[in-house]
Amino acid sequence: MSTVLVTGPTGKVGRRLVPLLARRGITVRAASAPPETAEHNSQLYVHAHGSGALGVLNDDVLDVTGRPPVSFAEFAVGAAAAWRR
Repeated sequence: MSTVLVTGPTGKVGRRLVPLLARRGITVRAASAPPETAEHNSQLYVHAHGSGALGVLNDDVLDVTGRPPVSFAEFAVGAAAAWRR
């Protein structure tokens, strides 16, 4: 069976996702930020979202993976079949 990494396993989605994956026999590795960084991370997200930085695509993905960058919406559509298994 496969192994997946879940970031934010104690968050709203992660705490539901981890047991679902485990029931399907998938090994879960979890990574989360220490609680003391939560406020800082939240402020960074609010800033990035408010500035429009979350919608910016650059060539870093292309440089690292050899594939062109896509928006999260495009990624989600392309990955939807894998989530339906």
